[in-house]
Amino acid sequence: MARPILMQLVLGLALEEPAEVELAAPLERSPAIGVHVAWDAPRMCPPAADVEASLSARLADLPVRVVPATEADRWAIARVRRDKGSWNLRLWMPTANGLRDRSLDGPSCHALVEAAATIIAMTLEGELARETPREPHADELARDEAELEAALAGLLELGARESKALLDASTPADPAEPQDLRPRGALRIDGGVGTGVLPNLDGGVAITGAVLWPRARIELRGAYWGGRVVQIDAAEDARARFNLLSATVRGCGVPSSGRWEFPICVGVEAGGVLGRIEGPRFLHAPVLPWLGVHVASMIAWAPIPRLSVVATLEPWVAAVRSRHSAIMGEIHASNRLGFRGYLGLEVRFGGNW
Repeated sequence: MARPILMQLVLGLALEEPAEVELAAPLERSPAIGVHVAWDAPRMCPPAADVEASLSARLADLPVRVVPATEADRWAIARVRRDKGSWNLRLWMPTANGLRDRSLDGPSCHALVEAAATIIAMTLEGELARETPREPHADELARDEAELEAALAGLLELGARESKALLDASTPADPAEPQDLRPRGALRIDGGVGTGVLPNLDGGVAITGAVLWPRARIELRGAYWGGRVVQIDAAEDARARFNLLSATVRGCGVPSSGRWEFPICVGVEAGGVLGRIEGPRFLHAPVLPWLGVHVASMIAWAPIPRLSVVATLEPWVAAVRSRHSAIMGEIHASNRLGFRGYLGLEVRFGGNW
């Protein structure tokens, strides 16, 4: 019974007029994947549009397009920072195997733009090439990593040559804070030893006020020097005591390095030498002028911003010498040449240090 029914169906289909068959429309190409790059970089770096243009050029043969954030299927976050003259790129991008985090140093921000575009394009190409999700083999990962490192090394070398001239000409380095040229003040107290003006080796104290600029200073100093008592040979019962009271003005150039300063100063010192002769037959206390010119070499170290330890070596030449005498003749005359050495503490005020 089944066979006659089947034969009738076959004959019926064969005798029917052929119906028009509509051809299926060609398959539409799957829409492109949209990727968005979040670009975080200093103002002196190329804008996000340059990163997108570089990435679009590398994705021209792939079904991937750079799109705004609202249309993105995938994201890449690129952050660029400058640290001590070197540029660093930090790149985050989700992949089938998890979030990929990569850090890369480069000679300029322009070079890192090309590096970021290359890394993103290669990552997307690798993702699209995977037919089925699987764990990559270790040798494949090593090969891909080596190829990527070689490509980035060549790219950074090329970027260092091509972008340096552009970076120097069009985008200056991080603008340094303008140097504060306003004058500031300082007060210093010194103790010292010297020779040449008074007999033998003498000691003294000095107070110095200074006006400071970043590479110069002007100083005004007052000093008191006390000499030893000198026995007068011509009179056994007499002795002489000499003291110096002086004022100094000088100007200095100030080379510096970090917390260290190395002022070089030229100054003029004027004062009076008091010579007192003591004894039963003498009462003699004349004050005679003294004038000297010196070149001082200083070293200043600042352990904290407003306090400095200052050492000074100061050779001098006398323009006016003091000569003390009594009825028995000359008692003491200052030398033509001499030197002084100081060590003191300096407190600075005004402005930022």
